[in-house]
Amino acid sequence: RARTYSVTIRTSEHFLAGTDSAVFLQILGEELATPWMLVHEPGRDNFVQGGTDTFRLTAEDVGPVVGVGLRHDNGGIAPGWHVDTVEIDAVHMPFRRWLAIDEADGRLDAVFRRRPWLVPTRPLQIALATTRDLRDLACASLLDDIEAANQVFGRTGIQIVRAPPADDVILDMEWTDFVRDHCLAGVVRSDLRDGLADVICSQLPRRKRGLIRCFYAGPIGDVGDLRGLSHGRCGLVLRATDHPPVAMAYELGSYFGLPHSWATTAVDTDGLALRCLANASDVIEGDPRNVMSRPERPLTEVAFTDGQIRAMVVPMLREVG
Repeated sequence: RARTYSVTIRTSEHFLAGTDSAVFLQILGEELATPWMLVHEPGRDNFVQGGTDTFRLTAEDVGPVVGVGLRHDNGGIAPGWHVDTVEIDAVHMPFRRWLAIDEADGRLDAVFRRRPWLVPTRPLQIALATTRDLRDLACASLLDDIEAANQVFGRTGIQIVRAPPADDVILDMEWTDFVRDHCLAGVVRSDLRDGLADVICSQLPRRKRGLIRCFYAGPIGDVGDLRGLSHGRCGLVLRATDHPPVAMAYELGSYFGLPHSWATTAVDTDGLALRCLANASDVIEGDPRNVMSRPERPLTEVAFTDGQIRAMVVPMLREVG
């Protein structure tokens, strides 16, 4: 079934933001997408600096509009284009990025995808669990870790907060005693982790809906950074010290069933800088030009793809209602 779309594209006020290139647009629906369509108004200078262009395009009905793709052919003089916003049938989508080979990430195409499924009704609460001697250190770490996790998930609509202290669980023992009693020497690392997880599960009370406990551990030698312990049985597991700032974000992914990697990318750029080059919603699964979506290249600490964010956030939304 065909449908006519009202499309408005605004070019930003940046110096040399306009373009004479041929511009193509693709409309994304909840299940379908239109073919790429040339957008041009004959007899008019389209896409000038600070200008607004309106088009009526007829294409397949894709249902509710959730996103749009833009690209150009890099033709003409000074072809780089800085797109401000796109609006399709009153659905407003901010781009605010360059499509240019000599600006930002050097890409000539970009996609903005809205997330209509992100409608949290209350924050996700993280409660503290640790041993008696680590309490003060863990309290400080918890606040720092929540702040870093909110930087990762904030754009999704999820808010993470510290649960009331009444929900904390402080085990009445020293960490060294805990290790001595429950972590046997000479066992392989995986068995040791599983055993520690079992102990944590047995010590913590049943969790409340919308509340996840984060167990802060001290050093236990060969067990290392405790990756892989976080899951629905025992909550999140982190060291009380010496972990990356976004560790909680990754452990939330592990908690909700998402495999993760702590390795670095195969390019000489840190993940945060690479992730911020493009529009925040512009990581396209399977895009061969986007290093952060290549499965053979492990992700850095902050470089979640949109698919991973969705895989984490949807269960998080079910958790908070």
